Amino acid sequence: MPDELTVRRILGDQPFAEIGRPVWAVADARHSCVIAAGDLGHVMWRGTGQ
Repeated sequence: MPDELTVRRILGDQPFAEIGRPVWAVADARHSCVIAAGDLGHVMWRGTGQ
């Protein structure tokens, strides 16, 4: 029987909400996990701290 997927926490209200649009994923056999990276699109920051 293959290993089961365990969800420890959900950080958003939709799949991959915390990373935006998923664009890359890799399986890490050493740590038995999958790492996903995403694209949030254009993020605006004025640099003023407000």
